[in-house]
Amino acid sequence: MSIAAQSVRAIEQSFDEILKQKDEFASRFYVNLFRLEPQLQPLFAKTNMDEQKKMLISALTLVVRNLEKPAMLASTLRGLGARHVRYGVKEENLYLFEKALLATFADSNVSNWTIATERAWSEAYAIVMQLLAEGLREGAS
Repeated sequence: MSIAAQSVRAIEQSFDEILKQKDEFASRFYVNLFRLEPQLQPLFAKTNMDEQKKMLISALTLVVRNLEKPAMLASTLRGLGARHVRYGVKEENLYLFEKALLATFADSNVSNWTIATERAWSEAYAIVMQLLAEGLREGAS
């Protein structure tokens, strides 16, 4: 579970730009997510979306800032996955999250958003998704 240093740098640089527009980014993410899968909207029916958007940015920040600390990241993401069982999140939802995330990055005018940057995010997300899925399975048992 490791990501090449070059990929980590690309992720960090693109995310630094996202932090400058974090509120807009988070809003666009949920628009993209619900456009991809309208059936997910009921999962957020009782959710304060302003708080949810802050949690999205916090979770992304945690991942980006700890890409080179796999043990800490693994523990945190498994726990996050286990907590999301009670919200009705399923493993297949994790794929939609990735699609929405990458679409939101592509739409965000990140100056260094290239094919290589997108690949780096996909590589990192594959690890994130694996850990979240492990947590979902643990939380469901």
